[in-house]
Amino acid sequence: MGTKARPRQVILVLCCYCMAANSILLVAPALCLSALAVDLGLQSELQKGLFLSAILWGMVLTSLLSGWAADRLGFRLLLLLSTLLQGVGLVQISLVQSPWPAIAGSFLAGLGRGMISAPLTALLCTLYPENRTRVTGIFHAFFHIGMVAFILLTLGLLQLGWNWRIIFQLFNGLILAYGVAALFAPLPGPSTPAAAKDRQPLWDVARQPVFVLLMAISFLTAIVEIGAGNWLPYFIELTTGASRTFSGFGLLLFAVALSVGRIAVFSLLHKWGVKPYFWVAGLVCVGSLLLAALPLGALSTTFWLAVLGLGISGVYPTLLGYAGDLFPRAGSAIFILMNSTAILGGVAGPLSIGLAADAFGLRPAMGLLALAPLGFIVLVLLIREPPRS
Repeated sequence: MGTKARPRQVILVLCCYCMAANSILLVAPALCLSALAVDLGLQSELQKGLFLSAILWGMVLTSLLSGWAADRLGFRLLLLLSTLLQGVGLVQISLVQSPWPAIAGSFLAGLGRGMISAPLTALLCTLYPENRTRVTGIFHAFFHIGMVAFILLTLGLLQLGWNWRIIFQLFNGLILAYGVAALFAPLPGPSTPAAAKDRQPLWDVARQPVFVLLMAISFLTAIVEIGAGNWLPYFIELTTGASRTFSGFGLLLFAVALSVGRIAVFSLLHKWGVKPYFWVAGLVCVGSLLLAALPLGALSTTFWLAVLGLGISGVYPTLLGYAGDLFPRAGSAIFILMNSTAILGGVAGPLSIGLAADAFGLRPAMGLLALAPLGFIVLVLLIREPPRS
């Protein structure tokens, strides 16, 4: 793709803004869920979970096609198309009056968001082959840095009396900004046939047991991170009686913990190695979810959910960097498969919490989420590395 001749720092900055802006599709619905549910008639917990997860259903479809689209359209058109789809989806949610059109708008926004994560991860791994794990961690850390910024912005606007519909339209403009920036950035164009021939065939990667295990771990990781993140403000508000503002700050603390954890993970990996890091992270997640589910008050619940953010923060980017090191010639294909698997986990997370909450209550539902990190601890024990490609 000729990317090494391009100023990779400019591309890295644009990619990081894209990732930060993508956090809007988590922050806006999560913080505005209680007001949005009243306006749109989302009556059951399952309906709320369906609205929150519809974004992820859209992401699944376009994530699977994102590598093909990047190869044929180039990154400039890919980013522009991504912003347009997200923008149309957010505007639709902000204008409708009933549940199913809002869920459809959420799905449409997800189609746009799902187009870019895996191709941009592959692009950055190509630009920074000497440090894939670190650059992947930085890139994905900006999702949570964006969360912090947009949580503060949303809380401020809500305190000023802004309606959630106007907030959604404002966020539409912030997402469109990176599509405009992409028109002028030195991004690679469509891929050449010669570049495609140099890649390791996807089947050679997909049949490796270690890669199957990495995909399964990414699925379980997303259940924890996306499931807890989507429900966190509503969970704090409903189970502890805290105000919407306090619940919003709970999500802010969760996002700060995720950001700090993703930046700090490099030093832990240097000291411990990948597998011990996964074991410790999994145990922290199990313990914090169980403690957050106990009726110990708003401060305790918020604290343990922040600890959960620290525990889960570095797992997914470490998985991507680890896979990139194991299969350096596979291109975007491995990131597309892992990203799609993680998105499926992200769909399962909010929905499973909604189903469990309808059946048992919100606190038991959050406690049952601890089964996911317990599962990935077991899977890490089964990992056997193949010879490096």
